[in-house]
Amino acid sequence: MDTQRIGKFIQELRKEKKWTQEELASKLSTARETVSKWERGVYIPNTEMLLKLQDLFDVSVNEILYGEKINKSNAKSVNSIPVELMKENKKKIKKIMRHSLLTIFFLITIFFIYYFINNYNSLNIYTIIGSSNNISINGGMMIISKEKSYIQLGNINNTTDKKIVSVELYYKKKGKQYRIFKDLGEPNNYLLINDFSSNELFQYKDFKYIKNNMILKIELEDSTIIKVNLKLQKDFSNNKLFRKYISTITDDEIIKSNIKVPKYIKEKFDYDKSINTYSLFTNDNNKTSLQKYIVDANLYTVEEQEKNIIYNYELSLLDNSLTYYEFCDSQINNQFTYDYIDDECVYGKCDKKVVKYYKNNYLINLK
Repeated sequence: MDTQRIGKFIQELRKEKKWTQEELASKLSTARETVSKWERGVYIPNTEMLLKLQDLFDVSVNEILYGEKINKSNAKSVNSIPVELMKENKKKIKKIMRHSLLTIFFLITIFFIYYFINNYNSLNIYTIIGSSNNISINGGMMIISKEKSYIQLGNINNTTDKKIVSVELYYKKKGKQYRIFKDLGEPNNYLLINDFSSNELFQYKDFKYIKNNMILKIELEDSTIIKVNLKLQKDFSNNKLFRKYISTITDDEIIKSNIKVPKYIKEKFDYDKSINTYSLFTNDNNKTSLQKYIVDANLYTVEEQEKNIIYNYELSLLDNSLTYYEFCDSQINNQFTYDYIDDECVYGKCDKKVVKYYKNNYLINLK
């Protein structure tokens, strides 16, 4: 419908009656401004007003909506006004529906974007491993989300003849040390639950430091302190939009696919399937050597003995860090940890001669 034409027709009908806008508004019980907007084509009268105008001006609603009195030439067009009105209403309804659907789609999209941003990669599961100075950690696990974290240290394997009297777990942040947990006595398979809302053990934002700088400090009954640098290896993260389904495989197939045993060890060492360990014993010039590769821990150890002195080397193939012990009559003469990747001393006073000896006699065989 042509609102300008309708407005002009209402104006003509008013002027035929010689009424002002104010007078017409009074007869219709409405405001003069409303009549003015009709006549200017701002909008058309509603159904109630159309019926009143029909009575006042003795014209039909169809004629008002057509904007002209009916005659022979326009009769068909005037009489088709209800049909045209229905079509126009359908278009309006469709337009409203379309806008409503677009609005709903937009709101749903915004919700999913918000949900995605807040939940994507928000749950991570790590395995915890580490070894140093006759202490090794396996079977540990850490689950962390934005609301909570769970830390299970797993099994603490102590190969010394001394009992563990205390265990402390901490991390380093910008050169400072922050304790997560400490307990006295023989270690158990601890489960540490941390609710970030109450900040019991550490804050979620500090996980980036924990991931690379978590340390387990163990004190033995003879007051010996052993520090184990723990490694977190990601096992699962909810960072995939679609799950990938794979066929079931056996445990043996999983082990074979993940293990990369050095060629030297495969060819020279004896393999014990029951403990998943390779070993080689040699005796040369009053000096014995026992080499072991512990597959599950990815740990290569060497124990040399000459008279009453024992030299113990433990190399983690995960990060190429070497832990060295030297015993004489059950007393520790020297101990240190050296990082071959960064070529730096991590713990203790590293003996360059020992590092070079190990590199030339053992490490070279693993290349």
